[in-house]
Amino acid sequence: MLSLPIGLFLTAAVVFFSIERSSWSLYVNQHAIVIVVVGTITILLFSTPFNVIRNLGVCLKGMLKPTQKDQLKELQALATTRSLSERSKDPLLNYAVGLWESGVDSDFFVVLLSQKRHELENESADAVQAMRNLAKYPPALGMTGTVIGLVKLFSQLGAENKAGLGPALALAMTATFFGLIVANAVITPLADRLHVYQMARKRSLNATYQAILLINRNQPLELLNGEQDEEKAA
Repeated sequence: MLSLPIGLFLTAAVVFFSIERSSWSLYVNQHAIVIVVVGTITILLFSTPFNVIRNLGVCLKGMLKPTQKDQLKELQALATTRSLSERSKDPLLNYAVGLWESGVDSDFFVVLLSQKRHELENESADAVQAMRNLAKYPPALGMTGTVIGLVKLFSQLGAENKAGLGPALALAMTATFFGLIVANAVITPLADRLHVYQMARKRSLNATYQAILLINRNQPLELLNGEQDEEKAA
């Protein structure tokens, strides 16, 4: 969890110290920020369904939280009473408790639990794909901003203002700079980290799912370790 804020800090430091202090006023301009940053947010809203954006927010928030502690106590309580004294942080456990309280048939319980597991897995998968899709837009938006700046530059170019050609061209190129930074230093690394988060979440859901099935069959949880060892050996 600590690697995320450290990575963000070091990335910002690399960008900051790569630019001369006297040039910062040139890089930070409204034209580049609006077309790249605001444009990227606009495209996210335009290209991604709201429920996927919501899942993306949940996943990004989940990455900031520390890894959940062992759920052994909650599973032991479920094995004894099939209920919890307080709501769990694991949505699959809460769903299982709700099914038991509703008196769902054992076979139907497995079907519903499997559907819920796949639903939870797909939530993070959609978030990863949405972030990866978003990474391709900032460079294109940056190039668009540069073209807009060049069009304005050439439209005002004349014999009397050739001295301003260099600064105006540099200003136009800052949009491309922002596009590359947003895509390659922010969105793509976050997409990769979301993928790692998704894999960890998938493993956690699978472990919880297998434990719930054992409880549903009134079998001891100790069998779970044996099943996991067999899967690793295979």
